[in-house]
Amino acid sequence: MKIDLKFYVPGKDGKEGEFVTKTYTTPFVSMLARRKYLEMEVDKGFDMNNLKPEQMDEVYSLLPNIVFHNQFTLEDLYKGADQTYIFEKLFEMLYGINPEEQRKLAKQNTEEAVEDPNSLKNSEEKS
Repeated sequence: MKIDLKFYVPGKDGKEGEFVTKTYTTPFVSMLARRKYLEMEVDKGFDMNNLKPEQMDEVYSLLPNIVFHNQFTLEDLYKGADQTYIFEKLFEMLYGINPEEQRKLAKQNTEEAVEDPNSLKNSEEKS
């Protein structure tokens, strides 16, 4: 799994600053991350659709602390990513599905179906 965080680097000598992307990787996501998430949801009664700020910190901290083994901090995560991206990474952490890859595959399948409408029908018949 990988995560890209964007950080602002101020310019020097009156020059404008820029955003720099740092990529962090981990070879796999351990079951501990999912276990901790479920514990928060079930045992602590977190409403994952309506988290309080301290609950959000606890859930989101699974990414830097457990998944990426402290390669970056929770503050780095908040500063370097938007809410949608963080949700996507949590989804990937929990279910092993990378939403970005899902979108690419869906687009590719759609393009193939447009090029050859029978290709989708043929692949469904083989299933």
